Amino acid sequence: MSRLATLTLLALTLAACKDEGPSVSETALPPTDSGAAVDNDGDGVPSDEDCDDDDASVNPSAEELCDDQDNNCDGQVDEGVLGLWYADGDGDGYGAGEPVEACTAPEGYVASAEDCDDARAEVNPAAAETDCADPTDYNCDGSTGFADNDGDGFPACEDCDDGDGAVNPDGVEICDGLDNNCDGLTDGADALDAATYYQDRDGDSYGDVDFAELACAAPEGYAAQAGDCDDGAAAVNPSATEVCNSLDDDCDEAIDEDDAADAGAWYTDNDGDGFGDPGAAQLACEAPEGSVADATDCDDAEGTVNPDAAEVCDGQDNNCDGAVDEDSAVDAATWYSDADEDGFGDAGAAIVACEQPSGAVADASDCDDGQGAVNPDATERCDGQDNDCDGDVDEPDAADASTWYGDADSDGYGDAGAPVLGCDAPSGTVADATDCDDGDGGVNPGEAEVYYDGVDADCDEASDYDADGDGDDAELYGGGDCDDGDAGAYTGLNCRPDPGCVSVSLTTLAAKDPTGGTDLVYDDSCAAYVSTIISGTDYVYKIAADGTVSIITGYSNYNIPAMTLSPAGKVVVSHNDNSTNAVGQQGSGATIGNVVNGTFTTGSSWAIGFMNYCSSSIAVDDANCAWTPNFSGSGTLVCVNLSTSAKSTLLTFSDRIEGVYIGPDGGLYASAGKVLYTVNTSAASSLALYTASATILDIVVDYNGDVYLETTANEILHYDASSATASTLATVSGDGKLSISPDGRLVRLILNPPSAASYQEWTLGD
Repeated sequence: MSRLATLTLLALTLAACKDEGPSVSETALPPTDSGAAVDNDGDGVPSDEDCDDDDASVNPSAEELCDDQDNNCDGQVDEGVLGLWYADGDGDGYGAGEPVEACTAPEGYVASAEDCDDARAEVNPAAAETDCADPTDYNCDGSTGFADNDGDGFPACEDCDDGDGAVNPDGVEICDGLDNNCDGLTDGADALDAATYYQDRDGDSYGDVDFAELACAAPEGYAAQAGDCDDGAAAVNPSATEVCNSLDDDCDEAIDEDDAADAGAWYTDNDGDGFGDPGAAQLACEAPEGSVADATDCDDAEGTVNPDAAEVCDGQDNNCDGAVDEDSAVDAATWYSDADEDGFGDAGAAIVACEQPSGAVADASDCDDGQGAVNPDATERCDGQDNDCDGDVDEPDAADASTWYGDADSDGYGDAGAPVLGCDAPSGTVADATDCDDGDGGVNPGEAEVYYDGVDADCDEASDYDADGDGDDAELYGGGDCDDGDAGAYTGLNCRPDPGCVSVSLTTLAAKDPTGGTDLVYDDSCAAYVSTIISGTDYVYKIAADGTVSIITGYSNYNIPAMTLSPAGKVVVSHNDNSTNAVGQQGSGATIGNVVNGTFTTGSSWAIGFMNYCSSSIAVDDANCAWTPNFSGSGTLVCVNLSTSAKSTLLTFSDRIEGVYIGPDGGLYASAGKVLYTVNTSAASSLALYTASATILDIVVDYNGDVYLETTANEILHYDASSATASTLATVSGDGKLSISPDGRLVRLILNPPSAASYQEWTLGD
């Protein structure tokens, strides 16, 4: 029994024997007892339940401590808190043997019990095992680093293969794939049975004797055989075949000997013609003096006789083929049978010979050797046979051939520019040559002309746009004729007048100009009309080409910034009195009356400074509709019907409208901001044609449909309708209004109200 167990038993025995005095009745109370429970140490446990009521740390709820007391009153002392301690005989901190129980370690005892040799302090679980040759278990792990599995006297840590007794540091190295002597090398050059190998740089299995190495196996790039006389050429070695290449291929110290595999046979060439005598041969890598490789000379004493010589008609075998003057002789002639004796032979009956055979000729161009009248010298005729032997029958060059014309559109009329000769009409041709468009079956002299479609249907070469035949195309198609149904008619707005008409000159305009001119138009009689903006009563002046001036009555205190002529030749104006805008029309006399009034909300950019928000442009079409911008807003385009006085808005643009104009084709043009538009009045739509770099102030259209624009950048632009491109015509100054004169001039009125205006012009092409 341990010391601790003995002490515990003794304590229990003494407790059982304690206080054997007289018993006291449980109900008996000391004379002074009030009947309440006694708790002397104040630990909350009454004395009849507390095993030591004088010590508050001792009671049934206390934690048992290792202090030789019954702290928790369970009748046991230090239960469950005693430690196990082991004797440490060698003082290395690790014990062994049976443990003892105690609160603290007795002298010479420790808590660890893992010492495997308690007599040696160097042996314990914390010791290091570093000597693999020492069999002692220093760290008590049950094993040691010492092993000699193959029993060769060398521990495993010093033996490179402890499973093979023949392998150890004292072993003998041999070529067996093992490191027999444990020197870190396997089958090294020091192996007892190592062989000699020779460097083989060219890989031909023969090495250079000057570069040898000992090894168990051939090193990379080495061979077991020596004797290579050129280790840089794989084709040169003792087993190679000697060939004629100026090398010692087989390393026998002889070069290109006569027994070389490709040594050639050479033949004596006495006549020096390059061909040898087959009866005089010898083998050698190079031709011996006076020898050649060829052995086909049939006469080695004659240099002109050999296989390369040309056979000629000379009575000998020149080419050594065994025949004399054969048909293949280079100068042998070809002869042709001439059965009809017309001097032309049959190419299908050729004879080659040095001499001309009887009944043969040198010519071979007869296509019918049975007819003397048929040969290359005969004349071709339309008779169903090849008279001139050119391979064609009745060809176009026959003496009696006819001329035909291509009829590509099959309308019975041919193209004079595509004549074809032939005995018979070739397919797709006719005898007629009057078609002017052989690609259209509806165009020929037999068709009825349909005008204005761009097609000369009857091939009369007259303009398709001149229906009345007066020499001037219709105005709608680029001409100057406004009535193409009447050869004598030159009437209507924008219709080019009689070529004899000359409009008012700039000199006359400047001399007769009223004060404050604001717009300019021309009529077909070549007279100019100028509107005014003069304080007081404003007028429209008519200035004839001769300078005669007449006045169309204007308005009192009205401004007339825009003016045009209707198709009927009447003056139509846009005017205002500083608050109300109106469109006026000339009546039967010389008086202008209002057609319709309206209120402006904003005006044109250039007119603001001069004309108090007046409309800056007006145009009248064939429907008697006066088109004016800005009638009730900066971007609106308004039609005022001159017959009914009705006013309607067609379109609204995002920018202010400055110019409107009726082109020669009757179409309406308008400018808004920087953009030029064409306006489809029936569909109430617009199409942008061109965008300028500055705001467009005024537009006019000439007789060719080209548009001229004036912009705030002080430039006149020419918009070419055919190419849809614009270019600068001129650079100008000040504000102006543009007009096209009847005789083809672009005239500009330079605004300078209320002073007299000035003018400039440019001559336009047709």
